[in-house]
Amino acid sequence: MIPAGTEASPGTPNTNPVILNARGEANVWLDPTKVYKLVLAPATDTDPPTNAFWTVDNISGGDASPAFSIIPAVDNLYTLGNTSFSWANVYVGANHAPVLDTTAGNVGYYRQTTAETTVFGSLGGSVVAFSYPPGHVYRYGTNTTPGTTDMTAAWNTCANVCRQGGYTMQCPMWEANLVSSSVIVDGCHMVGLGNSTNAPGITASAAQFDVLGLTQVGGFGFLIMENITVNGSNPTNTAGLTGDNLSLKKTSPAHPYVVSLINCSFFSAKGRNIYIERGGYTSSFHTRCIGAGSHGIEIFASSSGDLATTFRDYGSSQFSNCPHGYGIKLTEVASVSFTDSILEDTFGIQRNSIDNRAIYFRGIYQENFTVTNPTGTFFVDNSGGVGLRYADLFGGNLQLCSPTGFAAFSNWTDVYDGGGHSNLGNNSIPLANRVFQATSGPITNAVTGAQSVTITSVSLPPGLYDVNATLQSANGGSANLQDLAFTVTTNSADVGTGSSTSPLIPCAARTYASPPTGSGSTVRLSGNGLFQIIGTANVTIYMRSFINNSAGTLSLNGQITAKKIT
Repeated sequence: MIPAGTEASPGTPNTNPVILNARGEANVWLDPTKVYKLVLAPATDTDPPTNAFWTVDNISGGDASPAFSIIPAVDNLYTLGNTSFSWANVYVGANHAPVLDTTAGNVGYYRQTTAETTVFGSLGGSVVAFSYPPGHVYRYGTNTTPGTTDMTAAWNTCANVCRQGGYTMQCPMWEANLVSSSVIVDGCHMVGLGNSTNAPGITASAAQFDVLGLTQVGGFGFLIMENITVNGSNPTNTAGLTGDNLSLKKTSPAHPYVVSLINCSFFSAKGRNIYIERGGYTSSFHTRCIGAGSHGIEIFASSSGDLATTFRDYGSSQFSNCPHGYGIKLTEVASVSFTDSILEDTFGIQRNSIDNRAIYFRGIYQENFTVTNPTGTFFVDNSGGVGLRYADLFGGNLQLCSPTGFAAFSNWTDVYDGGGHSNLGNNSIPLANRVFQATSGPITNAVTGAQSVTITSVSLPPGLYDVNATLQSANGGSANLQDLAFTVTTNSADVGTGSSTSPLIPCAARTYASPPTGSGSTVRLSGNGLFQIIGTANVTIYMRSFINNSAGTLSLNGQITAKKIT
């Protein structure tokens, strides 16, 4: 045993063994650089003791920097510090990592990853709080004063790291995270932490910019957002401002692709809450778009060859409080559906352009309390295309469509009103429980001069029908079209100019002072009307066309669509 001293400073060592006084005491100071073995034995015992009361090994003299492991003698018994006195910090591991992150106030440590090192080297940024895991926004910036501290750099650094490392982007929603320019979230899986429904979340500054952007950076075009809240900071819904809360734009030749929005909230947009340009394979579930200077959601493509495709919204989403725009606006879209959506205080739903495909609305609720819908209609239709379906609409005393009822859909082929509407004006069509359709396919006609021909026909059982018909001609080569007309009639010999005594659809005609002569140039005529068959026998209706072509070849294509009302 190494002798201990009789005083704190180096001096006279104790005897070995140390003889205790009558009360069993002795003045013993241990050398802090040494480790001791203590033995308590009766005064009559031998030296070294052979009949000790107890023996304890490895008693440290108190070295603050031991060169050995400190292991408790009993499992799960001893404590470092207490509720009144604690250690300032503990540093562990090869990185000398602090157990307590004094910046964040959290206990724990996540080392810097390879992905972070790569991003910091090429795009900038750093870890400021090691107690947050990789992919957490607060790992890369300190939100000192929520709603005032600019967190733009931290959010973009986090997105860059998540793209590089494949991490989930962990987004604090419980307090305001101010951003002053766009956060680019391509290729990210964003998950909001906390109750995002009414949380401050990502909050835009007063500047006008797209808050969350998707620009296909690094070749990424997809995005998953769960429980994310974005506040565009336009609480009065002032019109004429720019900057969307979520902007998914096409960047040639790429486009937004495979986007999922789940229980996300977008509020007070300066422009639109959501803008999708030529997006593909996008789903929206229980998305809340409330308050905007422009539209709730706009899906847009610039041409039929570049359609915005395959968008699905369901789960009682809201597109409301747009006093200067539409809740839903669609232009050149294909395979787009909205189910059980809610629109309050907007201009309604607008469709645009003539090459749309497969649009479906079901269970849509519209009502205006503080906003005057300028057209007073559920749909504002400036569109055409193939495949328009709607059913179970609640109109809030609106009429069905502008310009005028079902006739507004004359540029559409295959329109189906599934009925089930309530509180919707009387120019909606009752339940169409069967649709009869006949299409001619291209008919080549090289005859010159005036003539009447049957384009197509369809046989109908008894009932009341809404009949729509469209005739399109195309210049097949050096044609010189002077007149074109058609009528839908039960008379297969009708001359096609509406001269029958009671045509179902009166003459739809066009005369050309300067006829279209370019190869491939087209002319389209449309018309609609009601037709009732009484009795038990089927009745055939015909599309009879009058053509006056002075030269060349025409290609004709006609279609009759009869929707059974009763």
